Amino acid sequence: MPLSITMLPMRNSLWANPEHLIYLLALAYANYLHCQNKTTTDACGTCAACSKSLKYIHPDTNFVFPIGNIKGDKDPDRFKAEMLKSWRAF
Repeated sequence: MPLSITMLPMRNSLWANPEHLIYLLALAYANYLHCQNKTTTDACGTCAACSKSLKYIHPDTNFVFPIGNIKGDKDPDRFKAEMLKSWRAF
């Protein structure tokens, strides 16, 4: 099953905020690029790359979120390590 808008967690907020459409399109496009058995119009949804993309764990897809050092930690490496630990636990 190919990645479609109905599978994405932001689908309910799409109607409330159409600006999210760009993120949905970016995820679908990344899935299409990684797909190993793509057709001319869509990703297959069944190959290993599609399975990883649907779980948001494809190694070639990186998610970047702006964060700030809310705690005011002076050691940037420790701050990054704490953020990675909480992200992986999520």
